[in-house]
Amino acid sequence: MCVVPFLGVLLYVGFVLIPFALRMPLRLEDFAVTARVEAPQAVVALEGEIIRRFKKGVEIAEKEGISLVFIPCVLLEDNREYLEDVSASNPPFSIVIGAEGSASTYEDARITKSFLSERGLSKILIVTDWYHAWRTLLVFERVLGKEVEIGLELSSVPPTDDTVRWYGVLWKERVKALAFHLSPFLYRLWEEDSP
Repeated sequence: MCVVPFLGVLLYVGFVLIPFALRMPLRLEDFAVTARVEAPQAVVALEGEIIRRFKKGVEIAEKEGISLVFIPCVLLEDNREYLEDVSASNPPFSIVIGAEGSASTYEDARITKSFLSERGLSKILIVTDWYHAWRTLLVFERVLGKEVEIGLELSSVPPTDDTVRWYGVLWKERVKALAFHLSPFLYRLWEEDSP
């Protein structure tokens, strides 16, 4: 009786989890993925707690003539000050801030999907840090699906010194990516066990 679910789990691990784990980045520079998109309609700056992502998004919008910068979550204090400075300079693009309550890359992707569908946009350029890029692309591709073309630009580059301290961050990124990858399977298991 107990053999069938066990075999199902083994098959899942063998056919789904292991290939995913083999695709995970191993070196620092492997996390720094980029993707190009022709003529993006908006820059999506994954602000988080890091102002350089917002600054890079504004820089790209100015340089490439993109008319919209979208930030999925509410700005922190430093970024609010920067927003005021940018807005005072009367830029040739608009900056739109998303909803409150975004605390994860997945939530950022969901908020972005809603924003894009409201505006009828289908090409975006996401700005994030090098260590966050691989997981960001994984999450946004799944949430946005094939309807949206995604480009990815880095607001920072992998370090060339003191790499040891980054391995903790990178393991956290791997665990978060694995949890995201397994979430549909775990959710189905949870639903089956619920009354």
